[in-house]
Amino acid sequence: MNSTKTQEMDREDEDEMAIYANADIVFNDDRRTRVKDSDTKRQRMLQIAGSVWSRMHGAAAVCLVLFCVLMTVIIVLRVQLSTETHNCQTEIKNFTEERNQLQKKYTDLEEKRNQLQKKYTDLEEKRNQLQNNYKEIKYERDQLQNNYTGIKYERDGLLNENTRLKNNVTQLAIKIAKLTEGRNSSNMINTTYTTSTYLYK
Repeated sequence: MNSTKTQEMDREDEDEMAIYANADIVFNDDRRTRVKDSDTKRQRMLQIAGSVWSRMHGAAAVCLVLFCVLMTVIIVLRVQLSTETHNCQTEIKNFTEERNQLQKKYTDLEEKRNQLQKKYTDLEEKRNQLQNNYKEIKYERDQLQNNYTGIKYERDGLLNENTRLKNNVTQLAIKIAKLTEGRNSSNMINTTYTTSTYLYK
């Protein structure tokens, strides 16, 4: 009995030993596999890291080139902007001077306009005065025309009266001449009669 138990125990121990041995083998194989896998993973990681690094290096180079291009563009734009700003300031200065000149011309033209307006007002007043004077002169002319017409009428009347008086004077002169002739004849007759009477005595 005891030997049987001992044998069983020995078998169990041998089995345990075999199990442990197999476990060690499996563990060692697993460890070797893990180490191998770890090395493979490390190599892959190194490859990936190298690839990423090379990509990052290329990207950095591209970024540096782009940065240089961008800085060049910014500098060119800055120079152009500065030039355009200077040109704009010059144009603004020129426009300001032109505006001041135009303002001065506008002020001068406004003064001339005011002077012309004053002259126009004075001329208008003089025109009104001349028009009033013309009306007065026209009224006086009409009165003189009426007076002239009246005087002409009176002159015509006086001429007619003068003609009539001349005719009367002519007729009177004729009558006087006739009377003078008749008187002279009478005197001659009286003288002849007196002379003959004196002779006969």
